[in-house]
Amino acid sequence: MTFSDEERRQLAAMRMARADIVLADASMLVDRGSTLSAVNRCYYAMFYAASALAIRDDCDFHKHRAVISWFNREYVNTGRFFARVWQVVSSGV
Repeated sequence: MTFSDEERRQLAAMRMARADIVLADASMLVDRGSTLSAVNRCYYAMFYAASALAIRDDCDFHKHRAVISWFNREYVNTGRFFARVWQVVSSGV
């Protein structure tokens, strides 16, 4: 599906808003001592942020693996993002 510039901007903003929400959830879970659930929320925050970046770059994916592969190819392998940070985030550690 092809999106207009405005549709891409709005969709990316919605995905970033979702990333912010689940990151706030992670913070609350850490405060309550629920580390495992907090890590899960951090994974999803990163996934939503990467999805927002993908839509900004005119790519849209429906599977997590596709987003991760795209991000690795376009950002990690090119040095635009620190590889070690992404390895930690995408593995859920």
